[in-house]
Amino acid sequence: MRGLRELRGMVGMTIAELARATGLSRSYLWRLERGERKPGVKAVFPIMRVFSERLGIPETAVLEILKTCTYAPWG
Repeated sequence: MRGLRELRGMVGMTIAELARATGLSRSYLWRLERGERKPGVKAVFPIMRVFSERLGIPETAVLEILKTCTYAPWG
């Protein structure tokens, strides 16, 4: 989920801020960014919601951004 780092950069969020906003742990998000973990449904939706709100775009658009990344576990 390497696009996660790029999205965080777009909205100026640290990994700690994203962890607080999503309820996911910093270590889990860090592993997602490094491609060491594949996100489950319970992780994808909070991540999409946060970036959708911050960027002012639909959640589906966030998912499309993530799909274009080098590591895209969604297929």
